[in-house]
Amino acid sequence: DWSQAENRDAIFRKQAASFGLDAEQFNACISDNKLLDEILDQQKVAKKELEVTGTPTFFINGKIVRGKQSFAEMEALISEALKQ
Repeated sequence: DWSQAENRDAIFRKQAASFGLDAEQFNACISDNKLLDEILDQQKVAKKELEVTGTPTFFINGKIVRGKQSFAEMEALISEALKQ
């Protein structure tokens, strides 16, 4: 629902409060443009160097796994990787 909302920050603030997070610290964090720039830079690197095009994306022993996976699917992928 939040991805379609006009005021996402209000939704995030409400959720943060429900988790018992400090409102002042949370507001400072989501308002910090330096942090936002760092996140955007990391997204660019992930897209260019690792071919991450969305979430969720996982790397299991160098194999890229994109999109929603069931618990059973993830368990099988991890079990196979542990055997290697």
